[in-house]
Amino acid sequence: MLVPEQINLYIAERPTWQRKLMVRLRQLVHGVNEEIEESWRSQAPQFDHNGMPVLGFSANKTSVNVTFCQGAHLKSSRLTFEPVTDDRASRSLKFHEEDVLNESACSSLVKKALVQSGKAQEITP
Repeated sequence: MLVPEQINLYIAERPTWQRKLMVRLRQLVHGVNEEIEESWRSQAPQFDHNGMPVLGFSANKTSVNVTFCQGAHLKSSRLTFEPVTDDRASRSLKFHEEDVLNESACSSLVKKALVQSGKAQEITP
């Protein structure tokens, strides 16, 4: 199965509110940079740029989590990050059913994440 098909299936298996949110997040990510590639890691959709992971999203019973791989280096005054327990560099945004997606803030974070991903690529041997 191709990666976009895997992601489509992952999204389709979720409740309606999560499907709508993940479809919109996916559109926002691709809207920021058309060169972002979709990948499948850790049983969830991921988005890479120039071979470097930028972010991913996953759903559980009560939320949709957007994890930024270099999130510790990102700042946002409009969205609140949560640390990722296994990874000191990553940070997540957690969206619940009643939350309203701040599209401009999310797009801004994706842009910043792309810059951070490029910096990480520069120091990776």
